[in-house]
Amino acid sequence: MVRDRPVQAQKRLSEALRTGVDGPKGKAVRDALVALADKIQLGSQRVPDDPYEKTYQAVSGDSLIGIGKRHLVPFEFIMRVNRMGAPSITAGQQVKVIQGPVHVEILKGKKELQAWLGDVCIRVCPIAIGASNKTPEGTFVVKNKLKDPPYQPQHKTKADFKAPGAPDNPLGSRWIDIGNHYGIHGTIDPTSIGREVSEGCIRMHNKDVEELFDMVVTGASKVTIKP
Repeated sequence: MVRDRPVQAQKRLSEALRTGVDGPKGKAVRDALVALADKIQLGSQRVPDDPYEKTYQAVSGDSLIGIGKRHLVPFEFIMRVNRMGAPSITAGQQVKVIQGPVHVEILKGKKELQAWLGDVCIRVCPIAIGASNKTPEGTFVVKNKLKDPPYQPQHKTKADFKAPGAPDNPLGSRWIDIGNHYGIHGTIDPTSIGREVSEGCIRMHNKDVEELFDMVVTGASKVTIKP
């Protein structure tokens, strides 16, 4: 079924994930969803019947930024999907475009982040959350995104400041701001993933947050944090 009808398989497995499937079966479902997304949405070739993608032919004056805005995805997502090395496009060029926005669900109890495109899950990633239940619950909107963010924690002195890209900057390579000083970010301590250690923010492996950074769009992507 996965090989012959990947779009239908992706939808059914996403429905299974919604039921809270766990254990060995849950791992199999999650692994299969990631593999299917690699083929369907994140692969460079179009997959028939997928409602979230289309082939777009550029016209004179087009830019990847403009195309992304019209489809509610960052231009980096278009580049990633099409294996493009530079953010440029010429009239007549065809690119695969995903119709966003991508939304995020965070399950604190499972220490898991899920990225959703409509009714299908395209990514499942392990995370770290706040110690002593400091990570808030509710629905937020992505407010800003920063590459190699500086670190200046709230209620701490200027001496705690860490420069962008500094090897001891605990935010890692990306910051996705969801408001009220909370965000989703990378880490310099991969061993912290899967634990309750932060001041309330969501930590991810750098490779995972870099991919998520390219998927979510400021002002449109929602982040729902659940118990």
